[in-house]
Amino acid sequence: MATKTIYFNIEDDVKSIVARLRQEPGKDFVLVFPRRCYLFSDAVNLKLLKKQLGILKKDASVMTMDERGQEAAADAGFHLVSVPHRQAGHNMSDVARVSTRQVDVANAPVEEPVLSAEVRNQTPVPKRLKKSIPRVATKDTFFGDINHNNHFAGSVMQARELNTQKRRTMIIGGVVLAIVLAILSSVYVLPRATVVVVPKAEVVNRDLEIGISTAGKLADVNTLTLPGVAIEETIPKEKKLDVLGKRELSSKATGSVRIVNLTGTPINLKASTTVLSSTGKEYVFKVDQNYIKPISAKAATAPDAGQKAGVVASVGGEASNLPVGTKLEITNKVFGNKPSLLYALVDDPLIGGNSRFVSMLSDEDVSKAKDSLVNEATAEVVSNLKSQGQILAEQTYTTEVLDFTTSKVVGEESTTFTAQAKVHVKGIAFDVASLTDLVRNRVTQILSSRSVLQPSGKDTMNFKVRTLDLNAGTLKIIVHFESKLYVSIDLSTIGPSLVGKTKASAITQLAGLQGVERGDITLWPAWQSTMPRFSSKIQVSEQNE
Repeated sequence: MATKTIYFNIEDDVKSIVARLRQEPGKDFVLVFPRRCYLFSDAVNLKLLKKQLGILKKDASVMTMDERGQEAAADAGFHLVSVPHRQAGHNMSDVARVSTRQVDVANAPVEEPVLSAEVRNQTPVPKRLKKSIPRVATKDTFFGDINHNNHFAGSVMQARELNTQKRRTMIIGGVVLAIVLAILSSVYVLPRATVVVVPKAEVVNRDLEIGISTAGKLADVNTLTLPGVAIEETIPKEKKLDVLGKRELSSKATGSVRIVNLTGTPINLKASTTVLSSTGKEYVFKVDQNYIKPISAKAATAPDAGQKAGVVASVGGEASNLPVGTKLEITNKVFGNKPSLLYALVDDPLIGGNSRFVSMLSDEDVSKAKDSLVNEATAEVVSNLKSQGQILAEQTYTTEVLDFTTSKVVGEESTTFTAQAKVHVKGIAFDVASLTDLVRNRVTQILSSRSVLQPSGKDTMNFKVRTLDLNAGTLKIIVHFESKLYVSIDLSTIGPSLVGKTKASAITQLAGLQGVERGDITLWPAWQSTMPRFSSKIQVSEQNE
């Protein structure tokens, strides 16, 4: 059977070539490949193709003008077929097989050959050139038994192993360096500590008498005197107020009852000495009821039983209205109260009771209006002094109401009214900050040099007036002062003394210092259990409770 020539494209790979050869019926082929065919990108591809031909029990030669492909084909064991030259009068029916091992390099053709299915003229194939072929990345295949130890792959594999070795060394070195840096950072760089020292506190209470005079100029801690400010102002005030006084305009319920007398004897009931009552509501007869005949208990159930009499409620209002049949107890000064023997039943309903209230200016409204104007005027003076740092305390001033008038008179019906007044305020004010400094300086005089008071904003100070003489411009007050006393602590020596100690031992050491109540320590990072090894990493501060 004649050798068949098969042509392939530049993109054909091992898989497509094998698939095509599997469909060919022949056993012997010449495989023609163009330059830069994908098959020649890796010498392993030719070895894979050669192995597959063996599996298919077919033989093939390779024809190509690609020098790299020629070398790779020869290394894979293929026979190389020389590229034919076009000659007049000859058809290219035969293709000669020549091993590249027998071709002389000097006889290599220089002109571009023309490929044909049949070649009559067999030209010697030039000896393959010894040049290195670059290796591209090889994909994983299912041909696991191919020998890669060829002159293409050997140097590449060695280079890969060398690069892998270098990368492994660099990675290991980087990890070791990171660990060393982490250890150094955890020991020397990262650790920080915040130490808050709480000093011991002693409560201080003092009661001091302070003299304030409008003639004074400066505060004196020795004599406990303070300058004051004379206050005398007249403040006009006007205010519209609601009337709170009420007048009741009500009517009383009236009706009739039947008096049931079960005593067995006639009874006389005077209107002035008799009261009829039901659930807290009281009623009286309109006229005296004389000679009320007794009746039997059996007759008492009749609708017209008993003596009929008119009654009226003692007080007005809707609550005094009662329906027919309501039982009323009768209480008389002479007879007393015997509801089982003497009582009354409502015969005609007691109706007409209602209540109505109207607003009416009362004396209490006028008094409250006057007090309100005085308070507003005083508050205005106190507010103005406070903005200047002065205080006008209770019982350090007097007020007098001048020209007080109201738009309505007492007893006049109205829902609102307007009150006007001029309020005269006279007193002695003083500076609060100066008083605080005076008291604290006096208390500090008896303290040791190492003792300090807490900040003034935490002090408690109140006072009461002992004497006030507005004519002389003098005021005496008793000041009650409360504060806390702390022993001064040298914070600069604490940090160095705690270097390298455990947190527990550092807290114990702080608690043992003179004047220290306790010490609170915060370490960072959170996993740290010991104090930093450098005192600069320990921040110490003081906090009073």
